[in-house]
Amino acid sequence: MEKRGFSSRIGFMVSMAAFSIGIGNMWKFPYVVGNSGGGAFLIVYLALALLFGVPCFMIELTLGRSAKTASPIIGMRKLAGKKKTPWSAIGVLGIIGIFCICSFAHTIVGGWTGGYIVKTFSGFMYGMDSAGFGAEFGAFCGSNISLIGNVVSCILLWLCLSAGVKVGVEKVCKVLLPAMLVIMVVLAVYSNTLPGASEGLIWYLKPDFSMITLDVIAAAGMQICFSVGIGMLCAFVYGSYMSEDTNLPSAALTTVILDTIIAVLSGLLIIPALFAFGIAPAAGPS
Repeated sequence: MEKRGFSSRIGFMVSMAAFSIGIGNMWKFPYVVGNSGGGAFLIVYLALALLFGVPCFMIELTLGRSAKTASPIIGMRKLAGKKKTPWSAIGVLGIIGIFCICSFAHTIVGGWTGGYIVKTFSGFMYGMDSAGFGAEFGAFCGSNISLIGNVVSCILLWLCLSAGVKVGVEKVCKVLLPAMLVIMVVLAVYSNTLPGASEGLIWYLKPDFSMITLDVIAAAGMQICFSVGIGMLCAFVYGSYMSEDTNLPSAALTTVILDTIIAVLSGLLIIPALFAFGIAPAAGPS
């Protein structure tokens, strides 16, 4: 069992998986697939997730467990020892990186998500075409209503974190992660029953190897770093909670596999729906 805050090993693993799973999987992955050749990108992504994602994630976990401190800054200095080395600056860079990402992902996009929930249930966007969706996104993302959603998102995140590891982070992840998975499976099944969705499913799953270029490989590598959370040192923090008898390769593999499953499932949900509604897969974030 992992110590220092988490009530169980399952709670720890679910929380670590929930850290990796986010907008990188459910929003960014589908439009990167759309801009990168569909099935060809998917093949490259799956290969790099195992060959690149798992080892890099395991390295961060190992550093965290060796440092035995949840602070990446203090931990990297501790690992560097008395010698002055630029490697200790990695802790600072990691904190800066996660601050920038959270400022966008957990505030701005959180506000957008709340607004789109309202728009969806109210039927506001029913019948819109591709141009209409894009125009609505552009108008909404900088609106005052969106800013209100951003504030609410920040408050909810603060309440979760302030409740502590067991009552806040672990309990929320145990409930919301399985719930999200069930919702996504149901939506993916529904999406693939829409008229014209089969064409999108084929485009998504059938690779055209002529589409694989250096740009596609680079896009897959960057997507893995963002989606799994490599280089943010969040894995360093989770590694500091790991006991010495924890199997690091197994923990890293499990987390990356869960993250990849959600990403692929997001594609199964979004891509067929795009074809069903006549929206180009390369339409972009909006």
